[in-house]
Amino acid sequence: MPQSYIFRMVAMDFRRVVSEAPMDIDADIRNDLTPEDCARMARVKSSLNKYSGFQDTLPQDEMDEKIQEEERRSLV
Repeated sequence: MPQSYIFRMVAMDFRRVVSEAPMDIDADIRNDLTPEDCARMARVKSSLNKYSGFQDTLPQDEMDEKIQEEERRSLV
């Protein structure tokens, strides 16, 4: 891997997630929007809402292969 990529990975800045309150939209502005724009605003979600309980489940054959690989590593 090139040295520049390694440096970028090491120098990444992971900031804490800050919750943001929804912004209120003035009724006059909302009335001027097209129906498509209103629908788009209703669908939008904050990027701060992340999946927190996701588990990647492996198919049974891959799980068996993973177990065999771990057993091989433990024997060495």
